[in-house]
Amino acid sequence: MGPDSIDDTERKDSDGSEPSGMPGRLLSLKRIRSLRANLRVPHSGAFWTTLSVAVMVVEGVLVFVLWDWIANGESGSATIRNIGLVIAGSLAFPLAMWRAVVADKQASSAQHQAAIAQQGLLNERYQKAAEMLGNERLFVRLGGVYALQALIEEYPEQYYVSCMRLLCAFVRTPPADKHLALVSEEETSESLQLS
Repeated sequence: MGPDSIDDTERKDSDGSEPSGMPGRLLSLKRIRSLRANLRVPHSGAFWTTLSVAVMVVEGVLVFVLWDWIANGESGSATIRNIGLVIAGSLAFPLAMWRAVVADKQASSAQHQAAIAQQGLLNERYQKAAEMLGNERLFVRLGGVYALQALIEEYPEQYYVSCMRLLCAFVRTPPADKHLALVSEEETSESLQLS
């Protein structure tokens, strides 16, 4: 069983926490979306507006029917103030819930965009390391090997297989080093002269 055969839900770091990096973020986004789907919270503003209007109508009917009981012993302005506070509070609750749903959608979208941006940066690092392996200078190629090693160490579940394949292809067909070719030609000419 290789590192690719393990499911994301089974992966844990040595301290028991979720794995760091991109897959952990995507896993948490999936969990949040599934929780939201299970709660079935409406996302539309029309639902929350309709709910607010319905609550106002019910409160208006209750105030009309129970006016004598509500105004028992208080002045008219105090009664109207108290009724206004109750209506404002009941309107504020559905609107606050709607705003919380909108804020959650915005946060989820921002997290998704950040995850996409991070994945783009990681892919760019991989491509730059692959380009470095094809360079004619030895120290640049060595930098490409180290860059691939860093990717493997930081994100093994994503880049282990592809980096290993790239390194194997590099070892099978390394680029020609002009400096080494000149040295080997000089050595062969010297060895021919000696014999």
